[in-house]
This record gives sequence, structure tokens and C-alpha cells, in this order.
Amino acid sequence: MNVLSAVAGAAQIGAVMTGAPLVVGLMRQVRARSEGVAVQVFAALAGSA
Repeated sequence: MNVLSAVAGAAQIGAVMTGAPLVVGLMRQVRARSEGVAVQVFAALAGSA
């Protein structure tokens, strides 16, 4: 049982370690989009291309 709980704990930690950056990235995208930064970036990319 100790091994199973240790594996479950490691899986939880792994999920948090991989999930947290994804959530942070999504929040940054939403924040940038709400401020119109993404629109400016796309306009700059379209202008340079």
C-alpha cells in the first residue's frame, strides 16, 4: 500500500508540475488578448511578412 500511495503522490506532483505552466500560459494569452497585445503582434507579423 505504501508503494501505491507513493506512486499516486508522484503522479499528482507530476500532473501539477506539467499543468501549472499550461495554466500560466493560458492566463498570459488571455491577458495579452484582452489588452490587445496579440492583435498588435499579429499586425506586426503580417506587416513584416
